Amino acid sequence: EDAAGLAKRLLEAIADPYLLDGHSVVIGASIGIAMAPGDGDESEKLLKSAGMALSRAKLDARGTFAFFEAALDAKAQSR
Repeated sequence: EDAAGLAKRLLEAIADPYLLDGHSVVIGASIGIAMAPGDGDESEKLLKSAGMALSRAKLDARGTFAFFEAALDAKAQSR
């Protein structure tokens, strides 16, 4: 719950318009979430898991977040 809440707050903050050289700029982001130790206990494995979750978030809808799921890794391994 804490990770989801933080992701939501980050996405809301990023979505606020920025003023750059007199121009209003709106950006967006997607977030992939992996949590130790369940999704990996080493930084390399956590980053890989977060990357797969990020890909899932981008496929679902831009400007959202997704948690890593073991099925994502199994799907990647089968490809």
